[in-house]
Amino acid sequence: NSVARYALDGNLNDKWGTNTGSQSGVSFTSNAIRGQAGGFQSSNNDLIDAGDFADGLNDYTVSAWINPDSLTGITNIVKKDGGGIRNKRHFSLRIEDSNGRISVFSRDKDGNSLKTVSDRTVSANNWAFVAGRVKDDTAEVYVNGEQKKSDSDPSYTRHPASSEPVQIGGDNVGGFLYYDGSIDDVRIYN
Repeated sequence: NSVARYALDGNLNDKWGTNTGSQSGVSFTSNAIRGQAGGFQSSNNDLIDAGDFADGLNDYTVSAWINPDSLTGITNIVKKDGGGIRNKRHFSLRIEDSNGRISVFSRDKDGNSLKTVSDRTVSANNWAFVAGRVKDDTAEVYVNGEQKKSDSDPSYTRHPASSEPVQIGGDNVGGFLYYDGSIDDVRIYN
């Protein structure tokens, strides 16, 4: 099922629903896969706050086109925190390290982590399609349409409820992990 789609074509409208976002510092650029893309600068703490939705997504997929300006370490592409419960994220699709590996990460209400990190990397100044999927107790990460890693944890249950927003390109809840570069066509599926 389609939950939300942010084409970022000069606006923050949710093409599939009513979760129109607000932004802090994000510009729109013609360096895009389709139409326009969101331009993010980590030094300005740029991000899109898409609002509080996506609660109760037990099985989900998050995808985006990314073109990072640099690879400096962990940076969020799309994430939703766990509502004041330290380190309890609904989900996070991010660049994992300065090598450009992609990860999908989630924690359940008991603090059990479910994470997988790709063995394939993205590079700075090049577009890549990335996706993370969580189904039951398994996390999968995809780079340019190919599954690059899958990990399971039988102790992982489900996501905690959260009143925190879905965010693109940063983390204003924790105040770090901001993204540098362009992000285009963000999609969330249930």
